[in-house]
Amino acid sequence: MHKLLSILALLSIAFTSFSQGIVGCSDTGACNYDPEAQILDINLCVYDCVGCMDPLAVNYEATATISNTNGCCYDPTTYFTFTATSPLTIYATDLSGNINALATYPSENGFCLDQTCFTLYIQAIPSQVASFSIIGPDGNLFIEGTTDQFGYFSSTISNGGIAGCLDANACNYNSNATCNDLSLCNYDCTGCTDPNAPNYNPNATIDDGSCCSEENWATATTNVNAYIHIWGASNGVDLFVYTQANIPFEFCLEDGCYLYEAFGSDPALSTIIVIQKNGITYLEVSSLFTNSNGNFSVNATPGCPDPTACNYNPESTCPDWLSCTYNCQGCTDPLADNYDPNALVDNGTCCYNQYTVQYEGIGYWYITNDFTYYTNSGENQGNNNACLSDGCYFVGIYLTEPNLYFSVTDPNGQIILEGTTDETGNGSGYISINPITGCTDPYACNFDPEANCNDYTLCSYACYGCSDPDAQNFNPEVIYDNGSCCYSNYKTVELSSDSYWSVYALTPTSYNYVTGIYPTNNSFCLEDGCFQFSVFNFLQEPTTFTIYNADGSIFYSGTTDELGNAVVNFSEGDIYGCTDTYACNYDPAATCSDWYACNYDCYGCTDPNAPNYDPTATLDDGTCCTNDWYTIEMSGAGYFQTVNYAYGLYNAGNYPENTGFCQASSCFGLYVYSYEFEPLTFTITDAQGNIVLQGTTDETGYFVGSVGINNEIAGCTDVNACNYNPEATCNSSMCVYYCGGCTDPAAINFNANAQYEDGSCFYTLEPPMMQLFVDEFEAEEQYFVRLDMMSTGNGAPYMMSNDVNTEMIMVENNGQYIAGPFPCGEDVVIKLNSAEYGMMEYVVSDPLNGACAAVSVIENETLNTLSAYPNPSNGLFTLNGISSGKWNMQIVDITGRIVESSNFNSTGNNASLELSNLSDGQYQLIFTNETQILTTKIVINK
Repeated sequence: MHKLLSILALLSIAFTSFSQGIVGCSDTGACNYDPEAQILDINLCVYDCVGCMDPLAVNYEATATISNTNGCCYDPTTYFTFTATSPLTIYATDLSGNINALATYPSENGFCLDQTCFTLYIQAIPSQVASFSIIGPDGNLFIEGTTDQFGYFSSTISNGGIAGCLDANACNYNSNATCNDLSLCNYDCTGCTDPNAPNYNPNATIDDGSCCSEENWATATTNVNAYIHIWGASNGVDLFVYTQANIPFEFCLEDGCYLYEAFGSDPALSTIIVIQKNGITYLEVSSLFTNSNGNFSVNATPGCPDPTACNYNPESTCPDWLSCTYNCQGCTDPLADNYDPNALVDNGTCCYNQYTVQYEGIGYWYITNDFTYYTNSGENQGNNNACLSDGCYFVGIYLTEPNLYFSVTDPNGQIILEGTTDETGNGSGYISINPITGCTDPYACNFDPEANCNDYTLCSYACYGCSDPDAQNFNPEVIYDNGSCCYSNYKTVELSSDSYWSVYALTPTSYNYVTGIYPTNNSFCLEDGCFQFSVFNFLQEPTTFTIYNADGSIFYSGTTDELGNAVVNFSEGDIYGCTDTYACNYDPAATCSDWYACNYDCYGCTDPNAPNYDPTATLDDGTCCTNDWYTIEMSGAGYFQTVNYAYGLYNAGNYPENTGFCQASSCFGLYVYSYEFEPLTFTITDAQGNIVLQGTTDETGYFVGSVGINNEIAGCTDVNACNYNPEATCNSSMCVYYCGGCTDPAAINFNANAQYEDGSCFYTLEPPMMQLFVDEFEAEEQYFVRLDMMSTGNGAPYMMSNDVNTEMIMVENNGQYIAGPFPCGEDVVIKLNSAEYGMMEYVVSDPLNGACAAVSVIENETLNTLSAYPNPSNGLFTLNGISSGKWNMQIVDITGRIVESSNFNSTGNNASLELSNLSDGQYQLIFTNETQILTTKIVINK
């Protein structure tokens, strides 16, 4: 049976990432500030050691051992005190705009300020509503207030000064003011002061340069109330026009090229727009939708502005880049292999050394080396040429059927490579053209600029090293210092055969991590002797290793196990234990860190009144949600996601497993997806049981929209966005900034929301190039379906689903994706729907089946006891629950894609696993042997 390691693919249809922050005191003003803490727990912070240490100061703190950052105050007439309901940072700006940090609360409860006029800024940390009171030097209330929902408050303060507008361009400029309050300024007196101009303003006393000539005075008329945005493609004009139904709106319009977008107020009517100047109509358009877009020109000549284009128009005064064409370009030299008799302009692509890939059926091929990469795909109908220079190349090919012939011919038609694909449709080989072998790495000491075939084994880096005679690893032969000089605890490594080794510092204050491959790398430098040394032999054979001190004496020698693995800890009298003060099992006596031993299971929401209360948590991590908790109900299984990117707010869940979320913003974006690709109704209620939103997805099961709370109108408030909503009162962060797309309704990828044609239309489907495999596991009486994606076609991203369960996987890139498990003998049909184009169905497989030969019942079956710690980790894990022996290991990301696959030789419990090469995120570890499948989730957070 074909037994490839597989995994239960993780259900993820939005790009969800998971990370666990370290809870602690992240306030830099606290006595026990923890630089590693990512989540602030103010209850853990201690401030009694911070304060002014000068007995002569007004704010002297007799118990302080650390001086506060904002210093001492010596003038009692300038000293203010304050209280607040949560941590605050207080700033002030004077008339010069200088920003002064005054204080942070609760580490400080007072500050000095000798300004008579300033703007006060207060920010709650973390962002939240917080009340505060400031008492003046006279003991009376100076100011009190409350931050907004995002934790901000500001106010201009005239503390004995004269408040007024100090903007010389304002109509009410007050030269006697000593305290500038811009909120008082008004500019009603500015406008056009020329009586001969059509936009003359008799009330204006200051000319603002807006006067327009009669020749440029234009009108815009619409049949409904509308908003029109007009901006110049060839000038700096940027106009915002608001019209009332059938009432001409007058404005100034220069000659030039313009783009426009319009939003009508009545969705039941077409929006008719007419723009005229001097009696000439320059735009008359009727939109079938409430919003429309396009372009027009006023006394200008549209045309292609690109001199390299076939239809370049040097007389154009109105650039139209979308009109440019380049089909006249090509190779114009009849002597070239790729001569194009239809080309009028030579584009420098002529090739005099053209090689051709030929193959049967449909496939994908590539030719590559260290310098170039060529690729193509499709049926074997020409266009399979590559222009190759001298050098050595690897040729890879994938055909949709196995055992098919392929070849590569040179410019003379001679076959220089031929072969047949294997059972999976894959084939490969090497070709060389006038090869010169050498080291092509420009950073190598023996770099050969003449070489065109790279051989890294020839490269030498002996000229790099430490050039400082005072260092323990000084090398007099070194030409280039690479910063590797070590002045204490320098060690060298010697192994009996080629092996991978690593060193990991275990001191709580040190995070050094060094790796090497022997014999290429054979030394490391650590500041102390508390570290872990690991060896992994590539040939899986016993290996002896010796660690030497700088003076050549032996520090340690040992032998790996029979598979070439060894892990040795060195503490030199230190005590091993968990040294993270915020871990649930923190060991204050430990001096040598055992991060693998740390666990954080005791953190969570400890408030029984919170909807997300965790009865197993003993330490609160600040995740409790009370006032901002929402409940969601759906008519079927689905996925929901709420976001407000502007404030870093994000929540997601799978319904019905998850039925609620926390969202502190009064406006947020909402995504809803049905697992069945069919209409789905949903209802969202707040903590008080009030319905805040009811809706239904479209016919494919999708919903994307904005949600407003407390009578807010949610939407995009950025006027520069394509979907700007002038009616919105708060930003849901769902703004869209690319307005182009395919505007042809006949195209497959027609986009009704596109505001201009960007040339992306396509009219034929290009299916993905993929294969489906069945991977059977007899002992577990189940099978998986593996999708190998070689080319995504033109419909990516796809949703991969099946007709057995609600499992869905996002397929966006080339790679492997796993669906299952499915019971042996049960048929399953795999579907691929294009998420890009309305869940259009691209692929429907034939029924697949895992026959899974009958097996006897295994008595005393071993349970899945695999665990990894620390978790999260920086990539170094210790495994428990995996027995000694040979295993097959795969690592799968949250989209179900296999990112690493290899053999793993376990020495039993406490086996080490090093995954620092992977990116931050959540993964699934899967180990299999002849009788077991072990799985566990891990999180990498470097």
